[in-house]
Amino acid sequence: MAMTMSQDCALVSRSINTLLVLCSGARLSLGNVLTLCSHRFYGQSIPFGDIEKVMADKQVRACLTIEQSLEDYKNIILSFKSNMSAHHSPAVVFGTGYSGALATYFRIKYPDVTIGALASSAPMFLTGTSNPRDSYCPIVSKYFEDFNRTCYQIIKDSWKKLDDIASQIEGITRLSHLFKTCRFPSSISGARCNEIIFPVSCGSGTMLPPEEFNLTTFEIDCQSRYSVMPNLNFLETYFGNKVSNVIFFNGLRDPFSGEGILENLSESVVVINTTKGI
Repeated sequence: MAMTMSQDCALVSRSINTLLVLCSGARLSLGNVLTLCSHRFYGQSIPFGDIEKVMADKQVRACLTIEQSLEDYKNIILSFKSNMSAHHSPAVVFGTGYSGALATYFRIKYPDVTIGALASSAPMFLTGTSNPRDSYCPIVSKYFEDFNRTCYQIIKDSWKKLDDIASQIEGITRLSHLFKTCRFPSSISGARCNEIIFPVSCGSGTMLPPEEFNLTTFEIDCQSRYSVMPNLNFLETYFGNKVSNVIFFNGLRDPFSGEGILENLSESVVVINTTKGI
């Protein structure tokens, strides 16, 4: 009998201890417990201990999804409650940036498991959409410009020089050694191709080089690297639009805040904005 994706990923999770998120809990003075969890396929939560090996395995790679991550968190919360005999204790989920979006999705998907969510600078309009968004670069640039105009101008003028070096023989290698660059994690690019997408564009007039998000190029790259096409309607079809008991906190100097919820949506979905918050 054929297995569903959830059954398949559950079998992988049971056979590979490190696939599930790793958590640490700390008791607080008021009798609460704070639990910090690592997203599957990130940090130490990598099956086989090798992210490149994971991303090359289609069956295992298919378990890197928002649905599976949320199910991890649900199981962890329920396990904590059971192990601590705290079945009736309320749970609140929280996160910053992408994890803030996950906290919101968790509240939508499992309203019976958590009483609410706190989402800080959660880029809700960057996840699961193919529409180019261009607020990220202006916010970054404005912060640098306000802090130090000279620094802002140096960065803005540097791109032509970097392009000139990169065009030379061994230029990319030289720049990599100079700036001690690291590889973009495969788990991030794989998650983008599955569902997240993050269509960030940079327009002209900022300190960063202009770059337009191109959906066709993105789809070709995803097909070439992972043999998948982005699910452009995933969030809408999977979560719908019903949400309650969420606080969206936005530091308006955080570049993700420009794609977040900036106004109250209802009496139970409220927003707190801080002008100079990061």
